[in-house]
Parts: sequence; C-alpha cells; structure tokens
Amino acid sequence: DDIISLSVSEFTPIGTLIYNFIVNDLDVDENSRITYTIVSNYSSPIPFTIYINQSALYVSSDIDRESTAFYFFYIRVNDNGTPSLSSTSSIQVEILDENDNPPLIQTNFSNIVRILESAPIGVFVSAVYVTDNDLPPNTDYSLSLSSTVTTFDISEDGVISTRLPLDFELTTQYNITVLARNTQPPYFTTTFNILAILINENDEIPSFQIETSNSMFNYFEGHFNL
Repeated sequence: DDIISLSVSEFTPIGTLIYNFIVNDLDVDENSRITYTIVSNYSSPIPFTIYINQSALYVSSDIDRESTAFYFFYIRVNDNGTPSLSSTSSIQVEILDENDNPPLIQTNFSNIVRILESAPIGVFVSAVYVTDNDLPPNTDYSLSLSSTVTTFDISEDGVISTRLPLDFELTTQYNITVLARNTQPPYFTTTFNILAILINENDEIPSFQIETSNSMFNYFEGHFNL
C-alpha cells in the first residue's frame, strides 16, 4: 500500500483540514460510493478523524508533540458494492515542535549554601542547569540573576560566583534569584531561588569607645584643674 507522509504543528487548531484524499473507482452508482475508515493500533484515540461524507483528514483533538511525536495509522476505503471491495493506505504524521514548555532550572547542589564572609571575588557559590521538553531552537535560553542581586554573577553555563566583597556585619544572607528565559516566542521565563548564608569570621579589631559627655568631661576638669 501507499504511504502518505504529513507534517503537522502541535499548535494546529481542532477542525483543521490537513489532507485531501483522492480515490478512484471505475465502477458506477453504489459500487463506486466510498466509505473511509481510520484503522489505528493506538490504545487511545488519535487526534485525527475523517468526518462522515468527507474525503479529507482533519485534526480532531489537541496535539502534543511531547506526548507523541509521530503517528502511524491506516486509512481503509470500502466501496458500497456487493461484495464490498477495499484498499488501504498508510498515513505517517510527524508532529512539529512549538515552544510550549518553559525552561526548568535545576541544581545538583542544595538551594541553601554557606559562604565564608572572607570569600574572594569570583569564588564558586553554586551551579544550576536548565532542561526543556521542547526541541531546538525552542530549548535555547539565557541565564541571568534578578536585578536586585548585585553581589553575585552567573555564567552562561550556570555557575554562580561572588562579584563583590562579602561582609557578615552588613548582610548575613542573600536571596539569589536565578532567571531562565527562552530566546524564542513566547519567551517563557522561570525562576529558581538560592539562599546564601554568610559564615561570620573574626575580622573586626576591638576598639575603645571614647566617652565625650559633659558630665564625664566636668569630672576630669574638676579633679585635674590646676
């Protein structure tokens, strides 16, 4: 039998005509009246149909490439003669990918990290990676940190490092928000939060506090005035 190969976007609306069949029968009258039947081995209904008295294939339900990327089924045509004669044709439908899945940020590390406040600029803090159920180029993305995060940097491959000096006495912890944004429409953006807790170190020298109140000054003035 013949094989008909089709390509259909997973965004194709229900009711869209995707193929017109041309069937020839040299008989006449009832012997040439054709009935179309879809023959499928799938356990659940496929998202395609042939409407009654139609000779075309239509989309009948939502399509999701991430669930099924290819469909293979048969179209059987029967005439209305006695006996009824039939033939079949194989249909192969490739589902084309669309950007319908957001990037997912993950890490192999804990989302709570601890850093010495003396850590130098550029020291490793954590790392993330991104997964996406779509196909290229819909899996392309860019990584960045929230605009409120200025003390840290993130590289293209997801490595987070210190960008500025740390000081426990000024800030004891940082909320680092990582953003992954698709580079293809509709530009999905997802976020991932990491809490960086600073470890205090003995980096402050003790110092005297000079009392300058009038009462203390008068006390010394009264005892040491010549």
